[in-house]
Order: sequence, then C-alpha cells, then structure tokens
Amino acid sequence: GIYSQADTFLDLFADGAVRIGNSSAGAPTTYVAVEPTGDTYYVGDGSGVPFGNMHLAGDATVTVSASETWYEVNVNTPDFTAGKLNNITFSDHYITVAKAGMYSVVAQAALATSIALQEVGLNVMVNGTVATADHGHGTVQTAGRSSSIPYTTILDLAANDQVSLAVINHTLATDITVEHAQLTITQVGGT
Repeated sequence: GIYSQADTFLDLFADGAVRIGNSSAGAPTTYVAVEPTGDTYYVGDGSGVPFGNMHLAGDATVTVSASETWYEVNVNTPDFTAGKLNNITFSDHYITVAKAGMYSVVAQAALATSIALQEVGLNVMVNGTVATADHGHGTVQTAGRSSSIPYTTILDLAANDQVSLAVINHTLATDITVEHAQLTITQVGGT
C-alpha cells in the first residue's frame, strides 16, 4: 500500500519488497529493492551506486626528477586495465566519474626504488592535481624490493572528474617502480 500515516511522510508497504526501477510490462528488470526489514539491494545490470576499479598488473617506472614532488602514475593501457564499472569510465591510467558526489577511494601500490631506505608515498590525483595532503606512506627497506603502500580517503568529485594514482619520493630524486597497483572508487553520498 501507499499511505501517509504521519504528516510529511509517504509510506510504501509491501510484503516482499518495495521495488523502484524501470517500468517494463510486468515486474521491473532493473531496480532497487527495499525489504520490510530495511535491507536494500540492487537488481539488474547498470544498477547501484557509481563504482569503478582499475589495476596495474605489470611494472611501471615513474621518473622522479625532484624529491618531495608528486608524479602521476601515467602509463597507458594495456598496463592499466579496468575492473568492474558502473556510471564510471576507464581510459589509459585514470577513471572518470559520471555523477558528482562524495566518493570513497581505496588505493594500494607496491613501490620499489633502486636505492634502499627511500621514503615513498601514494596518493590520488583529480584532473592531474594531488587531491589531498594526507597520503599512504612507507619506506623501501631494500633496494629493488617493493613495499606495499595502502591509501584511503573520501573525495568530493564533480561530474567528469578524472582520478588517477600518484607517487612521491620523500628522500631523493630516485625513480619509483610501481610493481602493481589498484584503485577502487565508490560513491557514498551527494555533494
């Protein structure tokens, strides 16, 4: 049923679930369902909140000409490949959001240098500019052996913003080898 049991509220009731979606004849095929318990889920291709993932399966060398400077991990496909995408597109080394909003960003990279004891960092760029002052940080203990660096943040993104990975060497102007990396982004709210 549809009711207004209290002023300013519209109440929808169903024994199975309230479904909101396309209006095809019969039952909808793409929809969001809210069960009487409050559990919410999505059904059908192209449904759900915007999300996307990309990963670097091989190695990429980032030329570092100055310490304390952020460098975009700018290698082209097929080095970076797309994972699952919904209302997000992938191209070369970045993903582009279609909808403005607040996004949860989870990144990880295995970083190596040819010199031991290099302090390195991982961050994300939005449209080619480092997004936040905070970042994932670690030390490459042994030359040529990678350190896994995680990073998470929340970003306020506009439609068509491009998100990519960035690395820094805090110690010296020594190149960084990105030996694997991934970036996952999910919309968590509006802006």
